[in-house]
Amino acid sequence: TIRAIRDLNAAGCTATFDHLNESVTSAAETEGEVREYKQILKRIDETGIRSNVSIKLTQFGLSIDPELAYRNARAVEDQPHVVAADAVHVGIDDRDGRRRGDGGVYGISATLQDR
Repeated sequence: TIRAIRDLNAAGCTATFDHLNESVTSAAETEGEVREYKQILKRIDETGIRSNVSIKLTQFGLSIDPELAYRNARAVEDQPHVVAADAVHVGIDDRDGRRRGDGGVYGISATLQDR
């Protein structure tokens, strides 16, 4: 994946890195998703690729507890290489159109799709 993003960067494009897994059913599973995104952000920083990330709040526990999803989103957003000069953009992907808003998480945008 890093190689493919480098190829896109060489062509003048910026990538968006998505790690899909919306079928979480427990707080413990959401912790694994947060760890995965932290690792992705670390690799973006280490490799210098031009890539953002897209998260799904359901992946971070929105269906379990909205506050859990908020805390998990903040944990991802608060990574030093995200905070530093807004080097990496973290976007919320809500394509099912049932949920709205960013819960006050600064520096995060929403990708919304109406049916």
